[in-house]
Amino acid sequence: MKISIMSRSMAVQAMQSNLHGEKTVIISITEPGFDIPDFRNKDLLAVYPMHFWDIEEPLGDWLPASREDVRGIREFIDRYRDAAQHILVHCAAGISRSSAAAAAISEYLGIEHQIFSIRRYRPNMHVYRLMCEEFGIVKTQEDYEALAKNRRKSLFEGQDRGG
Repeated sequence: MKISIMSRSMAVQAMQSNLHGEKTVIISITEPGFDIPDFRNKDLLAVYPMHFWDIEEPLGDWLPASREDVRGIREFIDRYRDAAQHILVHCAAGISRSSAAAAAISEYLGIEHQIFSIRRYRPNMHVYRLMCEEFGIVKTQEDYEALAKNRRKSLFEGQDRGG
């Protein structure tokens, strides 16, 4: 099983061009009010739509992911885990929500990942925590704090701090 993290536009392009040629399921994360993209592809088995903002705490009318938002993902993954060769997780930019979801899904399926140490990704810790809880992945508060620290550290690695 392979898991990919992409932006919305990359996911549409990859699926419409049949880039992977593998039986694929998609977890499509968009902001509330946005439509799920058209992923026309003969190898697409199913799409699981999710709609929530890329925030970790409520911000006015904007709400972060809720337990209800992530509740069906485990059932979706379990339903397709034997048939799918590829899980594609996308959000608008392919950086925060999708990387958090992909990290939790990888751990649930026993697939090694380095998502928290790859500079491109900034996993939304709220999404990651909710998904770990939903998947029954046991982590301590210290585990989450260490991952968040690693995520913050990777933000500044290699940046020029000079004037």
